[in-house]
Amino acid sequence: MSSFAPDTMRLGVAVGGFGAIGKVVAEHLDRGIEGLTLAAVSARDIVRAEATMAGFAWPVPVVPLANLWEYADLIVECASQRKESRGLHYTVDYPERNDIEFARDTVL
Repeated sequence: MSSFAPDTMRLGVAVGGFGAIGKVVAEHLDRGIEGLTLAAVSARDIVRAEATMAGFAWPVPVVPLANLWEYADLIVECASQRKESRGLHYTVDYPERNDIEFARDTVL
């Protein structure tokens, strides 16, 4: 289980491909790497990947490889609407963090 405090700022990582290497990366993220959290995995064999995810401390969604571009498009859309800089999402138009308006999940 992760040792992070719930309010610790972490970067969400999606693992593209749930083969031998992707599975090991996802397992390490699930166990806890400071500053990172597993956000999603993509896989061709959804049923097998979901069965593996069930054994994780923090299961995440399994995204079909064919639909990965749709999720990437949503991430870019959400980032473009943010009127602040946060972590790796830096914008020259809004260089400061704005916790009052943006310290929450983006809901579409």
